[in-house]
Amino acid sequence: MRDKINLYGVLFFITIIVSNKIIAQQLSTKAILLTYNIDNRDDNHPPEEFYWIMPITSDSVFQAGGGIYPFYFEIFSKDNLERCTDGNPIDIFVSTTSTDWNFSEDYLHQIDEMKRYCSKNKTLIQSLKRKWFTGRKDKVNVYYTLVEATFCSCNLSEESGKMINYTGKVYLPLSFREDNWTIYEKELLMYLDDKDLVLKDIANKL
Repeated sequence: MRDKINLYGVLFFITIIVSNKIIAQQLSTKAILLTYNIDNRDDNHPPEEFYWIMPITSDSVFQAGGGIYPFYFEIFSKDNLERCTDGNPIDIFVSTTSTDWNFSEDYLHQIDEMKRYCSKNKTLIQSLKRKWFTGRKDKVNVYYTLVEATFCSCNLSEESGKMINYTGKVYLPLSFREDNWTIYEKELLMYLDDKDLVLKDIANKL
């Protein structure tokens, strides 16, 4: 009888650990998605876009502050997504002949819907004009979009991190739902204004 109780206890303990790991790596949350649009005015190439994300995990995020992380809609493989979901570091910029790119049609559709939603609902918050030592000029427009989705987060591998001069977590999308939500605009703008130097620092590194 005691052995059964101990066995149940062990199984319960394992279940809690596994559940906590899944919850820790998969986060269904509201977030502020930042779009960095870089327009190189010296050539005819279309503007480049880069994304960073500010997860909102509690009602007090605006008072307590939160992290800002790189976010990717694409370029990552199915292998990367699975490793990220498990909480393992990913080589997002590295692929081999065995890399799996076969995402489901439903997943690709949700990501396309999320990109369209963010493009349609973005709001300009900052514009920066840059002049490089080579004489090249460009302009960086920073937009925000309020989104609600399920994400996974994990560390970027050291090799991939060197390619973008970044160390830390990245976020990838798992699913998206078009569920409009709003917050007090004044409170949001105050929060983003508090992050002004951080946003500019990110822009200058792109």
